[in-house]
Amino acid sequence: VPAPSLPPFVCPDLEEQSPTWAVVLPEGCARAGDVVRFWVDRCGRLFVKVNAGLPLLLRKGVLMGAPLWAVMDVYGTTKAIELLDPTASGLPTTVPCVLSDEAVSEPEAPPGKECAICFHHAANTCLIPCGHTLFCSSCAWQVFKDTAKCPVCRWQIEAVAPTQGPPALRTEGGS
Repeated sequence: VPAPSLPPFVCPDLEEQSPTWAVVLPEGCARAGDVVRFWVDRCGRLFVKVNAGLPLLLRKGVLMGAPLWAVMDVYGTTKAIELLDPTASGLPTTVPCVLSDEAVSEPEAPPGKECAICFHHAANTCLIPCGHTLFCSSCAWQVFKDTAKCPVCRWQIEAVAPTQGPPALRTEGGS
């Protein structure tokens, strides 16, 4: 059965059954062999990240005081689902073997625009909520995973966002 002919959800009225909601990944967002991670930040924003790509904001207003149930409706394409530790940063500490041979492509920095950590890649990432933009994506996500504290001001990092890109990838404040 061709994918476009399938309904977006196995239960077509899923979104109409209050208080449930559902989110569909954008077309082509995940392919065979991809590792897809979902997490909700403290502000109730649901994000997805595919492999080493940039995080994508999927939904705002997720209730933080109530239980959250994840139901994966993927039409038989999933081989495994790993639930991450909710007290951790939301990123696994090991890289799945499917990604181990892939290098993260980061742009080389023009003079004066280098990441404050690696001094090689372009500073292209914003830490939320402090707004510091001195880091490349790889270093920012590593800091988020390791300590979740901004290396400049020591504020708690709640999210990492690109400094450039479509509005869907930015936070509510537009940073």
